[in-house]
Amino acid sequence: MSFDNVKPILGAITITEANIQTGIVYKNKKMIDNVNLWHKFIIHNPSNLSRNDLLTAVLDHVFPFDLIPVSYGKDNNNSNYFLARNCAAAIQKLCKDHLIVPNPYNRSQPLRMEIILRYTTTTLFKVDVQKNISAVLEKRFDPTRRCLDLTRFQDDPDLTEFCPLGQPKIMFFVLHLSKNLIPETYILRENKIRLLHSFDALKVCISSIRSIDLGNNQIKDHSLLSPLVLYKLHHLVLDGNPLCEEYSSNPTQYMRDILNMFPHLETLDGVPLKVNDLSATRPNFLCSLEGLDLINQFLEHYFTLYDSQNRGAIQNLYHPHAMFSMNSTFHSNQASLAAYKYINRYKSISRNLKMLADFSKSSEFLFTRPAEITKALCSLPPTEHDPLSFKIDLVYHTDTTSVVCVNGVFREHPENLLDPERIYGFARTFVLSTAKILDGDVECLIINELYHVYNAFTFQRLSAFKVAPARPRPTIGVEVAKVPQSAREFRQVNDALRMITGLNADWAKKCLEECDHELAKALSLFVDLYKSDKIPCEAFTSGKK
Repeated sequence: MSFDNVKPILGAITITEANIQTGIVYKNKKMIDNVNLWHKFIIHNPSNLSRNDLLTAVLDHVFPFDLIPVSYGKDNNNSNYFLARNCAAAIQKLCKDHLIVPNPYNRSQPLRMEIILRYTTTTLFKVDVQKNISAVLEKRFDPTRRCLDLTRFQDDPDLTEFCPLGQPKIMFFVLHLSKNLIPETYILRENKIRLLHSFDALKVCISSIRSIDLGNNQIKDHSLLSPLVLYKLHHLVLDGNPLCEEYSSNPTQYMRDILNMFPHLETLDGVPLKVNDLSATRPNFLCSLEGLDLINQFLEHYFTLYDSQNRGAIQNLYHPHAMFSMNSTFHSNQASLAAYKYINRYKSISRNLKMLADFSKSSEFLFTRPAEITKALCSLPPTEHDPLSFKIDLVYHTDTTSVVCVNGVFREHPENLLDPERIYGFARTFVLSTAKILDGDVECLIINELYHVYNAFTFQRLSAFKVAPARPRPTIGVEVAKVPQSAREFRQVNDALRMITGLNADWAKKCLEECDHELAKALSLFVDLYKSDKIPCEAFTSGKK
């Protein structure tokens, strides 16, 4: 039945700004509470806003109360209207606010409304949207991947009614209808979803659902994910939600909290968490973002000097009471056999206690004081490190002390044209002592170092020195990567920048756009701006998604 043919029935009551103060809402409470009555909501100044923008403004204003609009239309007075029923709490909220709804697109011109109670009944006017929604769901379902993509569902051009999944009742109804498709993956991105109890509609499908993507919604706290714990999810995406902003300074805690709720997860926000039921490794680890700038500068400076022709300059980087020791290993089952006869150069000063025949010599290769340490390191062959191979872990950081572990590969400079290429793997652990000096600068000195050298593993040798680095030296979080091509890759780069820097989504986006979405350049720009105090405080607060 078309709404154009529906007329207000006898006994309809109109609520306006003018008569709210007369107690009209209280007097007609039974009428408002009657779930079998349709009420007409009129917006007198729609300001040329689209249907979805108008209804979104109204529904956002009454949230978390249910208001499901149907039969949206326009009348001859340039007013827009819709019908709704079973929405007593929403009506009371609107009346409490004098039928005025903020206009998110023009704060100076709020939306002014009028409500006609008991406009018609469910007997006289029937609405059946199930067939239409089911058709849209089938269109959005990929049977080969068993994936139902409901991204920005309310904007689907084939929907006859406004169906925002941010409304719990609408989301429940849509998920209920989707059960017949038996999806394994639900993609629910960009739907302004704040609450998840609507997933109760899928309880009968618990065993079949493996993946849920809730990216770019409005979930504020990880505790709100509790309705999903019944599902043995293997993949979960939460990027772009306010809850991720809360963990921006502690991504490890974010993963820990989510894993506690979903122990079967293999990936979170597209990042592997488990491989063959074991925790997945990550290239770099930061126990504290506050140490990022310090460690980047130290590593760049140290390895620049170490690979230079004047390696002796590293003496100034060691604390007067510093200690240094190294050991070396040769792996006979690797492809880098050419390094065999040369590994003795490193064994000559190696303090491998397992290999010592005479323990009285255990202190012989424990080098102390900057001059002695530098002499030992300068006795080793000239090198070139591959910064793109570096894996960096900042495992401890305070204002005075930091511990950083660096793993990667380097090669020795060939002694002649016939000299085979010798590539080694290394692991260096630096204990750094930091102190503020003049002008607020920080002096960073090595107080203890452990150095391990081995002939490179085959996979390291095959990938080493294949790509010219964008920057001459390593930094945490900077790896050569292709410029993102898809929307998902853009989001991943944005999330990576936010996780490392603590920037909110808007500022991370601006920073990436300035650098053509290259993460390495964006990090460099961030460091430069931060050092010159050109980043405002609001850049680190929750911003628009």
